Amino acid sequence: MNAIQRLLLTNICIFCLCSQVYAVPIISSEQLINATRAQQWKKVKEWKLYQEGRAALQSNRHSEAIKAFELSLEANPIFFPAQLGLADVAFQQNDQDAARSYLEQALAASPDSAVVNTAWAKYLYLSGQHKQAEQTFLKAIELNSEFLEPKLELASLYLIRLNMPEKAHDLYREIITLKQDYAPAHYGLVSSLIALKKPQDAKDAIANAQKQLPEDSQLYDLLGTIHAMSQSPDAAIKAFEQSLELTPGKFSTLRNLSDLYLQTGQHSRLTKMLEAAPADLLENIELGYKMALAYHLDGAHYLAKRTYERILNQQPDMLPALNNLATLLLEDSELFTPARALELAKKAHRLAPDNANYLDTLGWAYFKNGSTEQARVHLNKALQLDPSLKAAREHLKQIDS
Repeated sequence: MNAIQRLLLTNICIFCLCSQVYAVPIISSEQLINATRAQQWKKVKEWKLYQEGRAALQSNRHSEAIKAFELSLEANPIFFPAQLGLADVAFQQNDQDAARSYLEQALAASPDSAVVNTAWAKYLYLSGQHKQAEQTFLKAIELNSEFLEPKLELASLYLIRLNMPEKAHDLYREIITLKQDYAPAHYGLVSSLIALKKPQDAKDAIANAQKQLPEDSQLYDLLGTIHAMSQSPDAAIKAFEQSLELTPGKFSTLRNLSDLYLQTGQHSRLTKMLEAAPADLLENIELGYKMALAYHLDGAHYLAKRTYERILNQQPDMLPALNNLATLLLEDSELFTPARALELAKKAHRLAPDNANYLDTLGWAYFKNGSTEQARVHLNKALQLDPSLKAAREHLKQIDS
């Protein structure tokens, strides 16, 4: 598996699975009702206050959320949904100790609640206590075998943290049997098959999932990942492009497609895609750099220069942008600015003194500024670090010719 394939798989697994843990509040209102069958809660004061707190939390109005949850607990001191809500607020405020305290209170009040045990297991998961999290998820499942949340989280734990893809696979299968259109379980099933190195089974799982979820872009992302891992870049590109049609502007898909377009030399397609992307996404350093690089490789040097400069305004120490802009200012006759190129190359070398490519750029910048001896010193040092560096060898030849 090459670097791009590893990156693609990591991106997909993180998006599909890690986001299940605390990317959303611990337990949503709907999950509370479904898991506990407490429809009567809708009629009590504490439930109404809890709902107000949850709405405030979803809008990041933390003070309002805390007040509503606390009023809910005044109405009923052992009302665990409000305790879980306060734990959610604490997590959003990065106060792990407070979150733990609220969860422990909920667990003390309702030790036999599958919902509370699931929330506690998620806390353990996030805290790196993976074996304890596993046992607590299993307890939640035992308490309520129809509750899907602990099964889904346990499968994620097996796949991502405990390196048990077989167990994850079996759990995802079980969840899909219970709820055929449950998208996260389908994502997890495919990811587990990828981890088990069963690409054809993973493709079959995607085809089956698409019968239930025909407009789900994430399934195309997973298919693209499988093709990329199988060294089928054209098929991977097609799948990611289908994903982008369904969900225009999705960052993870844009990033994966950018990598594949660069890998296959399709620089014009890359720039066309990113030019059509939402403007706020192009403020992302990673996508911006890939756009600049594509312009550079495609010969659109003015656009490349402008994009490199924008990136360096955002992140002045970004090494590849420093080096590439220096190279551009040395090689393009219309943009030729040797003094500026030398300044950029010096900075890149200062930040990464043992990088042969940056030494080569620095040496060539010295030569273009009339410092031939300095150029030889740095180019020879580049070749000492990397004897196979053709650019440095060619530059030395040009100096000596």
